[in-house]
Parts: sequence; C-alpha cells; structure tokens
Amino acid sequence: MLALDGRALIAARADQIGRLHPLAKCNPFDLARILTSSQPLFIPPSAPNQEQPGGDCEQDELILLAAIRDERGGMLAVLGLQLRPVAALTRMTAVGQIGDTGETYVFDAEGRLMTRSRFAEQPVPGAQPGIGMRIADPG
Repeated sequence: MLALDGRALIAARADQIGRLHPLAKCNPFDLARILTSSQPLFIPPSAPNQEQPGGDCEQDELILLAAIRDERGGMLAVLGLQLRPVAALTRMTAVGQIGDTGETYVFDAEGRLMTRSRFAEQPVPGAQPGIGMRIADPG
C-alpha cells in the first residue's frame, strides 16, 4: 500500500516502509495516472513506461494498482500488487523447445516479447534486447 506521495505504508519487507517505492521512482507517470483515475490500472511487464530505468526498476513486473477511497470518494492511498510472471512463463515455454534450435515465445498484442530468449544477449541494431523487445515479421 502506498501513500499518495509514493511512500510505502505497507510492504513485504519492513525496511521498505516509509521509503519511496520503486513504482514512484521508476514509473511516476503510472502513479500519477492512478491518482487521477476512477478505474484500477493494469501495467503489463513489457510496458515501455519506465521513465527512470535502472537501479531497482524491474522491467519484468506486472503491476496492478487501485485507489483506496473514503466514503466521500477522496483518495486515501493506493493499493498495489506486483507480480513477476516472466520467470514462470519462460520455464513453461522452455518445455516447448523443438530439437536443438526451436523455441517458443510469448508476446503481447503489440508484438512485445513477454518471455526471455536465449538470443537476448546478442545485440540487435536499433533494438532493446530482452523483455519488452518488439518482435515482428521482417518482410
């Protein structure tokens, strides 16, 4: 649970309480969106929404946010849930490997990679490798 300024009120680890949450540091735009929205917010793992990448910013997190409001509709706090589905999806798709070179991937509707690839360490000109990398038919 986050205060409106992005500080953790309740956290999985006691040392995070009272500190600025990584969501507020890495995705301030998304935190601002939930503060002005009446609807819960879903942030997929591949969303290119990290204005402050690096440090403790995780690209493979799925984030769900919802406002906690008082009886008059005023916002009190933000309830958030962070999940890391990439590791589980990657393990599941690894089972689908055909022969020595065949691979199975999961990608979203915009063609962004949702699972890890053994090719992620090989640089592709003009592309950000790994989770969230856009894949498309080159033809």
